[in-house]
Amino acid sequence: MQMRMRLLMTAEIAPIHTPQKSWLKKKLMLMGRVHQAAKTFGLDDDTRRDLMARVTGERSTKNMNPGQLAAVLDEINRIYQPDHPGVHSRFPEEKKARALWHSAYYLGLIEDDGMRAFNRFVTRQTGCRDRRMVRGDWDKVIEALKVMLERDGGVNWARHKLDIEPGNKKRCPRAAVILAQWRELAEYAMVPRGNAAILMAFIQKKYQLAKPLSPDQLPAELQDTIIRYFGKILRECQRGPDPAGGPDPAGGGGHDGGGNDGGGNAA
Repeated sequence: MQMRMRLLMTAEIAPIHTPQKSWLKKKLMLMGRVHQAAKTFGLDDDTRRDLMARVTGERSTKNMNPGQLAAVLDEINRIYQPDHPGVHSRFPEEKKARALWHSAYYLGLIEDDGMRAFNRFVTRQTGCRDRRMVRGDWDKVIEALKVMLERDGGVNWARHKLDIEPGNKKRCPRAAVILAQWRELAEYAMVPRGNAAILMAFIQKKYQLAKPLSPDQLPAELQDTIIRYFGKILRECQRGPDPAGGPDPAGGGGHDGGGNDGGGNAA
């Protein structure tokens, strides 16, 4: 009898794992993981809530079921995990926007081509606080940058070839930026005005090419180097006269054409 009573008492105090309690336990566990992941990756409350609303339609974890919480956690890890496969190439549009942003800097249209300034620009264009969540709105950013480069920087996107090759419509945005820079340098009397042959001769001499090539015929890496080189000279001109004497791009003056962060230019 004593043994039987002990067994009955043990059964009475043992926890009963009902489906409802298991569901709640799983939900609380996932809620904690979502908040921990957001903290780990530095998401503020608004960014986290925007992401949750995009994935589930809910802005609060309290209103989600375990399946929705798991989907939010997967999305956070997919976007923000540094070593997640494809995280750097998931949005080629972002890479293009960054290239245009660099080009705007090297045409003297913006003062800061760093990531924070770029993020602020992206937010103004899309309303999204985090560029990693922009997704389908990258076209807005790209178009805004192209308009700025054309309107304020003199970049002619419709013509990507030099006048010596009329009728060739091959797309080459980097060449369009180089030509715009060359025209701007001519405004500062740094190079002869309207002479494409001099530009080609300069490129051949400075970069030791076997023959003269127009900007559109150059490898993309060399195009980027030229954009950075011209950009440094152009920004010096825009800041004002140099007491020691300005650089002479047509004469191969003292810039090495190095980049600021290794990023490409107009793609």
